[in-house]
Amino acid sequence: MSRRRFTLYFISLLALGLAGVWLNFHNPRELTGRAVAGLVLIFAAVVGFVVVFRRELRTTEAEERAEWAKVRPQGRRGFVRSQVLGSLPPLLLFPLVITSGSYYPGRPLGEQLQDLGYLLWLAPGVVALVALWSLAWWNWQEKKYAGDL
Repeated sequence: MSRRRFTLYFISLLALGLAGVWLNFHNPRELTGRAVAGLVLIFAAVVGFVVVFRRELRTTEAEERAEWAKVRPQGRRGFVRSQVLGSLPPLLLFPLVITSGSYYPGRPLGEQLQDLGYLLWLAPGVVALVALWSLAWWNWQEKKYAGDL
């Protein structure tokens, strides 16, 4: 897709979304015909953005092969380690938000710490899922490009 066509799609979808926000802006608590039309326009704009960006972001076989050529030398263990370490900052952000008190300002600290305990129980499972997904991706790439390298 050319830059000009992408820009035209982007501007038209942005205008569609803004029209939906404007239609829904006057009284968002009432479900009138105007509000429903606004919500439909917003939904159509979001779906349009997803379709346009997915079409624009498709990679070619050569790009995938070049990415694999960069990843392959670090080895399986290094790749999985980098994926797990890359998943830790977002995972550690949630306990920080919960304990900062901005999560629910009116809740007692004990309840917030209980939520933190739940997250600490879930964290190893999330890390294990990231590691398993990374191993599966590695094995898939090994099979896909077995004869190339």
